[in-house]
Amino acid sequence: MNRRGMIMLLAGFVIGLLTGMVLMGASGDLSDSLFGAAGDGKKDKDALAYYQVPLADIEDWLVEVYPDTTEDLKLSLIHI
Repeated sequence: MNRRGMIMLLAGFVIGLLTGMVLMGASGDLSDSLFGAAGDGKKDKDALAYYQVPLADIEDWLVEVYPDTTEDLKLSLIHI
């Protein structure tokens, strides 16, 4: 690659990098959509609730909801 091509490539990289930095800083929605919101600390951590349910109740519920996979479910739960 000749010198002129290398300078143009480097200039394009720098301009693209600066443009990306400006866009990321200017728009909070853009950064959330690119990086997600799983670990940004904005969510209420106490909003999540976990429940312990007996395995037999879960098995009955799964059989009700997915009756066509009852045999597969029973085979998979035998090993637990």
